[in-house]
Amino acid sequence: GFFQAVNNGFNHPLNEFDEIFNQLIHSLKSRFQCDVDLQLALSGGVDSVLIAKICAQEEELKKKLLGALTIGFEHELDESINAKLISSELNINHRII
Repeated sequence: GFFQAVNNGFNHPLNEFDEIFNQLIHSLKSRFQCDVDLQLALSGGVDSVLIAKICAQEEELKKKLLGALTIGFEHELDESINAKLISSELNINHRII
C-alpha cells in the first residue's frame, strides 16, 4: 500500500490510511468516467495537491486530465506560484487565470 505497516492483528493507523487512500483513488476514478476530458482546480493547498498527485500517478486518470487551472491574485495569499511549481513537478499542464 501507500505506506507499509506491520499487521499484528490490530488495526494499525497506517492500514486505515491505506484504506482511506484507496477509497479516494476509487472515488476519483468513478468521477473521471465521463465523455469529456477534465481540468483540475489546483490551489496549491493540501487537498488539491493530493488529488493532482493521484491523477499524475494513476494512468486511467492521467489520460482524462487536460491540465490544471489556478486563479491568481495580486495579493499576499496568492497560491498560484506554489500551484505552478507543483504542476511542473507532476508534469501536468498548468494555466493561471
